[in-house]
Amino acid sequence: MSMKLSVEEVIRRIKEATGLSEEFIKEKIESKKKELYGLVSDEGAALIVANEFGIKITKGIEVGRLQIKNLIPGLKKANILGRVIKIYPVRRFEKGKIRGEVGSMLIGDETGKVRVVIWDERVKLIKEGKIKVGDLIRVVNGSVKESSLGLKEVHLRRNSKLEINPETTVKIPELDKLEKKSEYSEICRLEEGVDYQIRGAIVDILGLNFFEICPYCEKPLKGGVCEIHGKVIPSYGMALPLIIDDGTGNLRVVLFGKRAERLLEIESRKARKAIRTRRDLIELAKERNLLGREIVVSGKVVRKRGNLEMIASRVIERPSPTIEAYRLLRLLKQTGV
Repeated sequence: MSMKLSVEEVIRRIKEATGLSEEFIKEKIESKKKELYGLVSDEGAALIVANEFGIKITKGIEVGRLQIKNLIPGLKKANILGRVIKIYPVRRFEKGKIRGEVGSMLIGDETGKVRVVIWDERVKLIKEGKIKVGDLIRVVNGSVKESSLGLKEVHLRRNSKLEINPETTVKIPELDKLEKKSEYSEICRLEEGVDYQIRGAIVDILGLNFFEICPYCEKPLKGGVCEIHGKVIPSYGMALPLIIDDGTGNLRVVLFGKRAERLLEIESRKARKAIRTRRDLIELAKERNLLGREIVVSGKVVRKRGNLEMIASRVIERPSPTIEAYRLLRLLKQTGV
């Protein structure tokens, strides 16, 4: 006989598994009821929300693996399972009298990819080669944060656990499938949380923002302090938001650092001195023939202030017409046009 759970019990289990506040969970349940036009009960909506967080509730027992697509910044008890796609170099950091090391890796599951950040003693797992590309990694009680680029990261805390190649019945895709290139798409078909490649014309340049970065690792600074290298004399990076239109729709695309420098054909240091107003920026864009130029951009689509936008990971400033024609033909075949 199945066990009926109250809304309060489901909320409690979601709260224990995710670390989210009760108020936030209740808002998600109410939102789900409205989305389904009130056709489900409070209990049904609560179970749907639990399922969306990857919390399976059966006979009073929940399995707390969160799929990567369901990670939300602010979670304190995220349990994830993924395959290692890439391992980044270990870096040393210094904050006042505190010194240590930080390492990170990119892992993926059947729904997406996320960066996992580990500190101090656990860094030895990377340095000694105990974690390798292709390994399965299970994180228990990870803390989900948002990076300066608006992307999700999972950080291991003192009470977090990291398991390498754990026994599991969950089928995580093999490495070759996780490393697939970004999906080529029209703008009107984009969905949040997916890596895409789009081709379109630059129809507007929204501005140019400068921010302090570490001169050693180029990570953004917070109050003049790098999370890895401590207090440093800052260098500067820039963020260039554009509007790209491909005929099916338009999208805000943000280029950071070297990608912005290559498109504008000017270094951040020189741009910071030369570009004081939007008028200066538009004049430079005209000199570079940027407005109306077609480019190819790859990156993850995220939601900001209610709208979709792309954080560019790769930009082709002058794409080959032949290569793009083949890509377009493949896209037309996929969509059945």
